[in-house]
Amino acid sequence: MKRLISVAVLVTVSVSASAAGHAGEIDDLRNAVETEDWAKAKSIGEALTGADGGSGEAYYLFGKALIGLKENEAAVAALEKANRLVKDNADYLADYGYALILRGQEMNMFQAGPVYMRAMDQYKAAVKADPDHLGAHIGLSRYYMNAPAIGGGSMKKAKEHAAQIARINPYMGHLEAALIAEKEKRFDDAIAAYDSAIALKSDEAWVYFKRGTLQQANGKVEDARASFEKTLAIDPDHSAAQAALAGLE
Repeated sequence: MKRLISVAVLVTVSVSASAAGHAGEIDDLRNAVETEDWAKAKSIGEALTGADGGSGEAYYLFGKALIGLKENEAAVAALEKANRLVKDNADYLADYGYALILRGQEMNMFQAGPVYMRAMDQYKAAVKADPDHLGAHIGLSRYYMNAPAIGGGSMKKAKEHAAQIARINPYMGHLEAALIAEKEKRFDDAIAAYDSAIALKSDEAWVYFKRGTLQQANGKVEDARASFEKTLAIDPDHSAAQAALAGLE
């Protein structure tokens, strides 16, 4: 009996130590992903998911690291497994959709179509799981905005999701409205949407640059100059703004 108890204690201690070790590793993986140390996150993720083991969270974080490293095919596989292990998690679904989009961009148009459709399904599932999921609404807006009609593209649906984005985050809503307006060649509306975004958040160099390129393309040279100068005031090393401003001279 004493021997049986001793063996049981040893097994319990071993299992507890293993669990504690995995807990420490998942914490390390979370921290590596949060700090965008993708190589470290990949290494930890490989260890935690080896031999088809690991939790849904381990596969999810591993997938995010692979996206960061642009290893998109492997990221799709990891995030697919994460979603098999954890059901109806909006973050997992939305990032799986994003990985599928990135993977599709590496394929030819015939291969990419079904992959993009799978991505749309993940974004839809994410919105169903969490109607306020910003990333999923952005993913759907971009899909509907850019997909051909035969692939489900619809500016009407893009605008519906842009309205949801604006409800959740007004700043991001203005940026999405600008992209839609530019897609529809409503350039004054796009510039106005960037103006509205800047009124809410005035420290993003790329927004000024994007506004400047539209202003320049539509003959508003002095407005474009001011936008490029503001871009450089925020980010003096913005090479595209430097070149654009030099081109106005």
